[in-house]
Amino acid sequence: MFIGIGGVFLQDRFLATEVRQAVLSGALVTLRTPIEGVLAINPDSEAGLILPTGTRLAQVRNPRVDTTRLSDLTRQRRLAEAEHETLTRRAGETAQAVSIATRRAEAFSVARRAMLTARVLEMEANEAAAVSRAQEAGATLRRTTTLTASGVQARAALDTARRSATVAQAELRAARDRRRSAQAERDAALSGVFASDPTNDRSTSAQTEDRLRLLLADLVAQRDEIAARVAALRVQEEAEETRMDLLREATLTAPAQARVVRWLAQPGEQIRAGQDIVLLANCGQPEVTGGVEPRVLGRLTPGDPVRFRAEGESEWRVGHVTALHAEAPAADGTGGRYQVVARLLPRPDGQLTCDTGRLGRLVFD
Repeated sequence: MFIGIGGVFLQDRFLATEVRQAVLSGALVTLRTPIEGVLAINPDSEAGLILPTGTRLAQVRNPRVDTTRLSDLTRQRRLAEAEHETLTRRAGETAQAVSIATRRAEAFSVARRAMLTARVLEMEANEAAAVSRAQEAGATLRRTTTLTASGVQARAALDTARRSATVAQAELRAARDRRRSAQAERDAALSGVFASDPTNDRSTSAQTEDRLRLLLADLVAQRDEIAARVAALRVQEEAEETRMDLLREATLTAPAQARVVRWLAQPGEQIRAGQDIVLLANCGQPEVTGGVEPRVLGRLTPGDPVRFRAEGESEWRVGHVTALHAEAPAADGTGGRYQVVARLLPRPDGQLTCDTGRLGRLVFD
């Protein structure tokens, strides 16, 4: 009899690897607020209720969000849009002026080519007349020379005929030079170059067109640059508006089907960012917590297999150890707590029961 009692004592004292009063609950999840503000709790999310995934638990509103940067971006964007509108209008007006200058330059070019062509014809006619005069002067000189040699004509008449022939040849050379000059100027005009003494190779209307085209190109470049700035400011403004919306209001929802364990803040309370708001028990991640002896805690490691059976049930559910907690006793030997936390696998049928608070037997295999 004593041997049996001793065996039972040793089994209970050194070999027992189970907890008879383990508590079943869901994995605890603490929801924190991402922003500061005033807390408003959903009346349908009282402590103890089981809520489906996505249920709105509470809202945090911050009416004192700093919108200085958003206002500055909006002001910059509006100024850039006004400048873009002004540049667009100026570019349109300049484009019209370029069109007018182009027509004027083309009209001048056509008229100038016609004038130069007529001048060439005039120079050719003058040259033909000079040729005739030179031929006539040459014939007169030859006739006078013959008559003077026979004594019929006076010597003075021969001198006059020679001077007339020399002048006629000089006029012919001059007429040819003027014709060549007029032809060169006309040929240059036909290729778009207007060469003359008082001006350069471009007409005043063509120079005006060139200046307006340069101005138009500069205005278009400035307009495109401002357009790119407006687009960038819009992107920044939209991003800032999104950020302001996130800072202005935040909604806390249930991340999974869970039981509300308790609220850690009160409705209407001014809370800070990151503050704990509500404690939930995740129905999809059942956990079992049980107190053990230090000797048992020392033999366990995270990942060890476990079995759990709730009171009143015959089904064993399996899982594994997830955490070990040890709180050393006080100096007088009082206190001290040693706990094991085990995570159970979901039921084979996928049912989420949220059996929070049920007692049962936890066995370490």
